[in-house]
Amino acid sequence: MNALLLAALLACGEDESAAVVTQYYQSMGSAVQQNRDLTQLYLELTTELKDEKLDEERLVRTWEEQILPLADGLKAEVTAIEPQHVELSAVHAQVVNAWTQRAEAYHGMVDAWKASDSEAFDASFKKLTSAKQAESDYFTDANSMLRNYGLRLEQFP
Repeated sequence: MNALLLAALLACGEDESAAVVTQYYQSMGSAVQQNRDLTQLYLELTTELKDEKLDEERLVRTWEEQILPLADGLKAEVTAIEPQHVELSAVHAQVVNAWTQRAEAYHGMVDAWKASDSEAFDASFKKLTSAKQAESDYFTDANSMLRNYGLRLEQFP
């Protein structure tokens, strides 16, 4: 698919292709930074939980006040981005799907935690694992295309 995407963009003309790709890259800048912030917060929270430095009340409050709003905001932000090229839109749909799945998984995890429902928590965690893979696939595909223009979206902080 990456070769097809690149060929389609090049068929538009080099200048037009560069403009489309650069515009997309710039439109993703804020979302990628917020994704880094969300990832960092998630990692810090899970580390505190594993180290037993976090009580249940603070855990739920942090999820509800920080993680869920960030995840929902990212989902909304990437959904609002509309790439100006069909093949670029197909690549972008991957991140929309991934970050929508992640937000849904996070909500499910919090709800399951509050209800002490381990089966629902496990199902939401599996959904989160799937979302992480979909996100990784998106960054691989997007960066495969962007590298031809000297650009790169960083997945991890």
